[in-house]
Amino acid sequence: MFCELCKQEKDPSCFYKNYAHRCKDCKKLYAKQYREKHLDRILVYDRNRPNAKERVEKAKEYKSKMRVENPEKYDRIFHSSKKRYRVKHREKVNAENRINDALRKEKLKRPDECSVCHKKCVPQGHHFDYTKPLEVIWVCPACHSAIHRELRNKARQAI
Repeated sequence: MFCELCKQEKDPSCFYKNYAHRCKDCKKLYAKQYREKHLDRILVYDRNRPNAKERVEKAKEYKSKMRVENPEKYDRIFHSSKKRYRVKHREKVNAENRINDALRKEKLKRPDECSVCHKKCVPQGHHFDYTKPLEVIWVCPACHSAIHRELRNKARQAI
């Protein structure tokens, strides 16, 4: 077979099955160059892809179907991921537990509005430092997301 880009005759195994006019090496090089050229747009797409409505619905459907059809596999997959999260983010989980305990024992009181936008809601506690579990700011879900988005962007820029 003949590659249009490198102008070489190559074995058919050097070509993708449904993409016969460019060899695998040329196709990979083109894909890499395209990604570098359009990186901003691709990063936005990649970041939003898991949250696409159809993907979220499909994941929910898969999870509920598995729960009914194969409960052992469901437990093994979804419960083990929860355990891995707890091990990986031990400080965060401990801080969340300390807040919940303090709220339950009424040592802390959750306000009825966001400390950033002052919207009436049931605010979430945000930790800036998990080693100080009872030092939180109470923010609505929208402000909480904005804080994390800003922190992620700062971390990306620092790299």
